[in-house]
Amino acid sequence: MKRRGGFTLLEMIAVVVLLGLVFTAMGMFFRDAIGPTATAPDQNEATRRGLLLIDRIARDLAGATLVEKPEEVDPLEHPWLFFAEARRGGDGADRLKFDARGTPSDAPHATDLSVVAYFTEPGDADDLRLVRWSSPALPESLDRSLPSSSDDGAHVLANGLTRFGVQFVDEDGATTPSWDSSTLERSGKLPISAEITLALADATAPEGERVFAKRVVMPIRPIDLEKTLKGESGDDDEDNEDEDDGECVTVGECVDANAANFAAFLATQPDPAAIQANVDAVRNQCAADVLPALGIDIGDCE
Repeated sequence: MKRRGGFTLLEMIAVVVLLGLVFTAMGMFFRDAIGPTATAPDQNEATRRGLLLIDRIARDLAGATLVEKPEEVDPLEHPWLFFAEARRGGDGADRLKFDARGTPSDAPHATDLSVVAYFTEPGDADDLRLVRWSSPALPESLDRSLPSSSDDGAHVLANGLTRFGVQFVDEDGATTPSWDSSTLERSGKLPISAEITLALADATAPEGERVFAKRVVMPIRPIDLEKTLKGESGDDDEDNEDEDDGECVTVGECVDANAANFAAFLATQPDPAAIQANVDAVRNQCAADVLPALGIDIGDCE
């Protein structure tokens, strides 16, 4: 009797094992192919969140306003202040308090002036939360104390920070992690610019955090009320002296005179649009005072 052909048990096991290896390889391939696409929305949202946060801080700093203290006024009776201190790490000041101009409120008789503070505090996990506080009224006297997150006007701006700090550049181009406009050294002075650094916890990032940084120019220089009032009094001799002392080549004049060098400088920068925006914000200020602080060397502007 002729035997019918068929598969042996050993052949069936071999086929099953082979199919298992094929399906495993296909699964790994699709996982690697789809994985980056699946996490892209989360990464984009984290980037958007970080950029919005650092832009919010930059807008406040760009509006920083200071009135110089008249000589005869007791420093403790002078409420105008720009104060920043560093208490965590080497990223710069993590506690700031300053007067700033911004968008005026819709409330009757409201002005666009406010006192703004930023500070960090421990979060629920091993991270930090960033708190922003603001008040529409200046204090009656000098007040360097910072509010708490439970005070009126305070709200948590972001959770999940790993780092936050601000470095400042003075008129000589030197970088410092702190600032106090009420001290003798920096009396009535504002920084030329500030470098903001913050990092958000992100398990998908190589170092476990996503870092954001932005430089902002302080375009509003301190206001000297004594000189302003004196100029309005009509004292021609002193007015002329002030005009002579204030003569300088502006940022706009320097950039226009060195257009080719400035274009070449922008081409080497990772964010030329931000550099251009900073320059546009300070076009009427003295080039010798501002350009070195921005790290821009495009030629002789004297």
